[in-house]
Amino acid sequence: MAIEACDAGRGLASRHDSLDATATTTATQPLDDTGHDKAEDAGKHVRPNFTPPTYTWKDVHDAIPKHCFERDTLRSLSYVFRDIVFVLSLASIAVFLIPLIENAPLNRLAWFAYQFAQGLVFTGLWELAHECGHGALSEHKWVNNALGMSMHSFLLVPFHAWRITHSTHHKTTNNIEADVAFVPDVQEDWEAKRAARGGFMKAMELLEDVPIAVLLELVGHQLIAFPTYILINNFALPRMAKFPWWTRSHFYFGKDGPNFKPLHKMDIIISDIGIGVMAALIWMASNYFGAWQVMKVYGFPYLWTNHWIRTFPLSHCAHLYTNLK
Repeated sequence: MAIEACDAGRGLASRHDSLDATATTTATQPLDDTGHDKAEDAGKHVRPNFTPPTYTWKDVHDAIPKHCFERDTLRSLSYVFRDIVFVLSLASIAVFLIPLIENAPLNRLAWFAYQFAQGLVFTGLWELAHECGHGALSEHKWVNNALGMSMHSFLLVPFHAWRITHSTHHKTTNNIEADVAFVPDVQEDWEAKRAARGGFMKAMELLEDVPIAVLLELVGHQLIAFPTYILINNFALPRMAKFPWWTRSHFYFGKDGPNFKPLHKMDIIISDIGIGVMAALIWMASNYFGAWQVMKVYGFPYLWTNHWIRTFPLSHCAHLYTNLK
């Protein structure tokens, strides 16, 4: 698709911009007491030498087919309409047909199948809203904002707040000093945090490789990591962590937070209103249909969506050989 190709080009360009054109990373190979290469002895992969690419922004731009830069509003609207039809069709099946299945195991299996499928469609809407944040669905800014706001609010994402911080991430990808997402601690910070651990965390470290502990951590990360990040930015870098947690929130529109500038205030307020409206609709639906019914129809697909939007970045933002400034 044109949108996907353009996003790929944008991602390639942002990664090239983040590379240090003058530095070369040399592989460090641990040696034992006799001078042998431990990694080689163990048959492990050793990080290769890194050679910065020689292509430029213009090279990347020229390599992308011209039609990828053409934004077709009607075509984009058709994608949105298509996914809305899918959402309503699946929800209708869940509400009106699945209850007719009297066999309990089959009924539970049907609900699981619905929630998985609806989670995929929700993810499609999430990604369309993501493209709206990049201005990719239409040449008209108001169309991108209206569509993105509607779809992300439906999925409990504050559109404008996320759009702003996500734009910062794209502009500073792999820059360890300026990026705001997927940035590891430098060695000094990692060692300082490690030394400051309490007794409980030190004890938990003994269990971190136990399969059940790994599974629980993975489930927690896949289901609630993104909402937690949006709410309190719990992954804040040291330069951001010094701010009170509520000022790091994507819902905070004050002047004393690390994420936004005063000119963003109205956008953040509009995003907050969108989430407030969706939260009110969920509350009313829970009172009318029952909280468990709302969880089955909306809540579990929403959790599946959180899983998928965490899986995508893991697959393309965390390569073993990524080089950071």
